[in-house]
Amino acid sequence: MRRLCVLLAACGACFGPQAPAPTERTDETEQSPSMPSVPISHGAGSTCGGRSDCAADQVCVEQVCRYRRTSAAGEVLATAAELQRTGGDVHAAHETYRAAVAAYESASAPVPPDVLCGAALAALALRESPDDRERGAHAAHRCLHGSLPGHAMRTEVVRQLASMRHEGLTLTALDEAEPQSFFSEATTRPTLDAVEVDIHVSAEDAFGYDQIAPRLTGEAARRGVAECFVQDWEQRHLRDARAGLLLKLTTRLRDMGGFEIYSGRVEVQSSAEDGFEACVARVLSGLVEEGPRLGRATIWQVPIEVRARLR
Repeated sequence: MRRLCVLLAACGACFGPQAPAPTERTDETEQSPSMPSVPISHGAGSTCGGRSDCAADQVCVEQVCRYRRTSAAGEVLATAAELQRTGGDVHAAHETYRAAVAAYESASAPVPPDVLCGAALAALALRESPDDRERGAHAAHRCLHGSLPGHAMRTEVVRQLASMRHEGLTLTALDEAEPQSFFSEATTRPTLDAVEVDIHVSAEDAFGYDQIAPRLTGEAARRGVAECFVQDWEQRHLRDARAGLLLKLTTRLRDMGGFEIYSGRVEVQSSAEDGFEACVARVLSGLVEEGPRLGRATIWQVPIEVRARLR
């Protein structure tokens, strides 16, 4: 018996000590405190990689969070409105966008950011009267509160609002939930950077025009037209000004001894005696008063169309 006990003890030493029984894992050991248990939700229009990246009322479609609930009528109307807006019929686009928004609201569906911001761009294009400007700012307010920064159409809405800051726009109202009015500030004089200038001369085949073209359409000319617009704005407070002018070039022979040269005389003519058009005519005439020197006699006149407007 004693020998049997010694043998059993030796066998136990060969196999070594037994490992302790595994302990049962608790919930605390299974969860990492650094990992959130609820996915972070993002607003409609934000990029996504899957369902968990969007809010509960949205789905990830083509890597963009979009609302689950929609209105088929609203989608069709919004598409038609955008085609009207990009086609230049802003009056029709404004009405169609209003119908699209109403369709979404009638279906108890949230209005997508593209629709809100498209409606804002259409409304902001119609702002000749104070009521029009209030309507446009209200539509822009809905776009800003229903879209995310960086959205392409929202960015254009912000650009339009930036140009309206000279018209008494109360910028703090854009951050309010339900502002009473968007225009309560005094109008201020527009700065030159807020004026967009377009100068078009129909003189492709006019001999010698290439020598004066940089002066007629260059930076100095655009700045001069912008200054004329600001002066006119102080009198009429219009967002858009146009001028129809006439560019005339005639040459006269100058004997240079061994050779002949034709010195050109340039005039920018206008029928207006004052206002924006007369101012632009004076500015452009001053830039081209030293005409080109040509190798032959020539005479021609071509129209100039100038437009300046607030961005």
